[in-house]
Amino acid sequence: MYHLKIIFSVLLYVIFFVHSSTAIHCYNCNSALDPNCVSKNLSDKLKVSCEEFHGKKGFTACRTVIQEIHFEILGGLEPHTRVIRQCSMVKSNYGKPCKRTVGRGWRRYDCDCFTEECNTLNSLDEIPKY
Repeated sequence: MYHLKIIFSVLLYVIFFVHSSTAIHCYNCNSALDPNCVSKNLSDKLKVSCEEFHGKKGFTACRTVIQEIHFEILGGLEPHTRVIRQCSMVKSNYGKPCKRTVGRGWRRYDCDCFTEECNTLNSLDEIPKY
């Protein structure tokens, strides 16, 4: 019986360790809602466990989105840059750290990274060149 308890304890430890080591932690914020989202020293309050925050598994990366709007929109939104930090489910960035999307009067960079709390880019100047 004693050996069974030890085996059960070890099994629980392994299950917990494997689960906790696969859950990635990222910063989660939007500079349109929280000006602290563009700070050089991001607050611990912005860190989330992606699985716990979203209530599902499969998150493999952290993402920083940098959006530039170059013209006034609908008479109310001035030209601006927005930073969004979030969890991501991408498996690979194919050797390119950022994906660029361009439209008429705007551009967007989605930058994925695969280590803990790595989504710390604040501006287009910090985007790795490729």
